[in-house]
Amino acid sequence: MATGQPLENNDPEMFENTAYQELFRLYEGKVVHGTRTLDEAYYQSLTDKELSDRNCDQVVTRRVQRHELNPGKTWTILRVDQLWLWLIDEQTIITSSTHRKERPPGETKLDDFSEDPIIEKIWENLRDERVNRNDPPPPSTALEMSKFIMELSIRLFNSAKCRVGDTRESIHQIFENSINDMAIDEARLFDTFTKKVQEIIVHLEDEKDKKYPPDLKGEGKRVTNLRGTPPKADKNSSGKPKDKKPEDLRVSEEIISNLKSIDDAASLLKETKHIRDGLKILKSILVQQRTVWNDFTGEVQLDNQLKSPPSCIIDEIKNMDDAAERIQTGINSILDLEQNEASISEAITSRTEAQESVRQGRTLMVFTVVSW
Repeated sequence: MATGQPLENNDPEMFENTAYQELFRLYEGKVVHGTRTLDEAYYQSLTDKELSDRNCDQVVTRRVQRHELNPGKTWTILRVDQLWLWLIDEQTIITSSTHRKERPPGETKLDDFSEDPIIEKIWENLRDERVNRNDPPPPSTALEMSKFIMELSIRLFNSAKCRVGDTRESIHQIFENSINDMAIDEARLFDTFTKKVQEIIVHLEDEKDKKYPPDLKGEGKRVTNLRGTPPKADKNSSGKPKDKKPEDLRVSEEIISNLKSIDDAASLLKETKHIRDGLKILKSILVQQRTVWNDFTGEVQLDNQLKSPPSCIIDEIKNMDDAAERIQTGINSILDLEQNEASISEAITSRTEAQESVRQGRTLMVFTVVSW
């Protein structure tokens, strides 16, 4: 997880005459493994413009920006680095990881130019294990150290954190909290739709009462909602019914309300799909890590055994994706309800206009007869 300049504002000349550019000159024509964003690591066929757009709209980036206390030119973005590890003998291992840019002179805020997070985490965890006597002893062989480094890399999903507002959240927490926010927004969409339908029911009941006043015996009862109570009439502060709006104004406001509701649902649906896409990419990375872990350790997962580190995180991602899928299904249901409500409203409007045309025709005929 790193903080860097927006991709479209990156200036290649910014790092001229630095060790970073010197590295590329030394290895010109050869492969240099640079750090990649989450989408760059997964989508190989997208254009630079498409990747730039996706990088600007990462789940991590959006959540951090929404809670930004002091918005600036930098942003937080999730990156995917690579780690190579060679076990030479019982006492020797060699590791290599993705190259990161050199920090420009005087720059202190951009984490993109920080030291390798793997190396930093290794020393941090070894130091913590020495302090905490309850933890297992630190690795003492090259094989144990190799597993230690691999597990540490896998658990970055839960341990690597960035600032979100006045707190710090891991990758797991960022996605989980984003899904929780979507669940709240989905419930709000249902509430808005229910209130809108209740207002339409009130209007239709008022129109019906004008044409067909209920008799004193109580026949022709008003439509009730699901709770068994009649919709509340629209009244002003004095308790008297409000003045009715002109029909054309009411219809226009209803159309605008429908479009806003659909736009809100579509925006939330887009965000849900975006989160699920990010989870899909993270899961693919963890599946690769699980393959490497199983090949290196020789472990065979059995149902009655504890799961390996990558398998545990894959389960966490699956649980979050299941929650996001339920929200997506709910949003699709809202869109279906909005479409049904719009169709009913359109039919009512068409019938009202037809009745008004008939009434105007009768009025014109009477006026013609009397004038003649």
